[in-house]
Amino acid sequence: MKFSEIMNNIVEVAVNGYVPFVRGLHGTGKSEGMLKAAGMISERLNKDVTFHTIDMSHVKEGELTGMPVTTKDEETGCTINTYTTYGLFNNVIKEAKEGYIPIIFFDEINRADRVVFNELMPIILNKRVQELELPEETIIMAAGNPEDITKYKGATDDYAVLPMDPALKDRFFIFELDVDPVEWLKWANEKDEETKKRHIHEDIIEYISEYPKMLHFLSNSEINPTPRAWKMFSDVYAGLLSHKSLEAVEDSVVTLGGGKIGTDTTINFLRFIKSNKNPLLKPQDFFGAKITEDKFKENLNKLASDTPTRQYISINNITEYYAKSLEGLKKPEKDKLVGKYCQILWKMPNDILIGSLKEMLENNKKALNEITRYDPKKITEVQKYLI
Repeated sequence: MKFSEIMNNIVEVAVNGYVPFVRGLHGTGKSEGMLKAAGMISERLNKDVTFHTIDMSHVKEGELTGMPVTTKDEETGCTINTYTTYGLFNNVIKEAKEGYIPIIFFDEINRADRVVFNELMPIILNKRVQELELPEETIIMAAGNPEDITKYKGATDDYAVLPMDPALKDRFFIFELDVDPVEWLKWANEKDEETKKRHIHEDIIEYISEYPKMLHFLSNSEINPTPRAWKMFSDVYAGLLSHKSLEAVEDSVVTLGGGKIGTDTTINFLRFIKSNKNPLLKPQDFFGAKITEDKFKENLNKLASDTPTRQYISINNITEYYAKSLEGLKKPEKDKLVGKYCQILWKMPNDILIGSLKEMLENNKKALNEITRYDPKKITEVQKYLI
């Protein structure tokens, strides 16, 4: 399942006091997805949350449960042990008293040592650490890698994870996460709020749009591409191109790419960029001042015959341009814009068409209302899918 399909279920499980456990291959965005789920929990409960990540692969014995402190009972004279409190849990107690909902995310949960994992279970099951009880409103979530990686195509070895017996697994709601190129490309094409730049360089977006299977695969090679690896490579690639041409930094790209997404993948990517690049159709290819009616139809037919993944990215960009351009337009120009957009939209496969309309219904009803006004008959035909 992809994250968009399980996100609401993760939230539902968490707010009802149970522990969602997202399991999937490395580099697929499990941690980022859980952070997004925390934001959804905040909206669902209408309260601010705090989000704490504990990487269980780095936790040592006794770290979560606290170190023993020897004291003497004055009444009995007996020597007894009390325990220190893990600093994060102390913060969680403070946050709950201040009105926040603390969320504790145990990442790499099945890569902990057996002893550490045994110490963790009372925390997950009862929100209890030795004699300390965590606030009732504390939400716990977890993520980890699959126990049997060999069921995935191309895999040759397992992760060094701790197998859970059926009784332990029964304590979680387990969600299996798959890599979805279309969902990743949607995120890749969005702009970062701070930098105002796309999350992923446009060359990589075009490459993965053309070859979606290259986003994530396993092989006998030690280094293979993952969504996380592409993000890291994209940042370095963009940095190289910010001050030099691709020809000038090609050797560096091969070296750096070989260390992150694999040499073969890097060479194939460069070959595509240099000689086989097929640019995605952009808003200016339809709405540009110099676009004639014949050129518009030519580009429209090209988009209609493109691959679904590339269509998805193109229509996302075109829809964003259409919605923003509506602002301030008077009727003749507005009708022309809406008419052109409708021609493009109606050429799309039904799943992309419906997806675009649904997104407008959620995020920009004004843009959807203009389409309804312009072509009510077509909207009526698809209205049942928008409910």
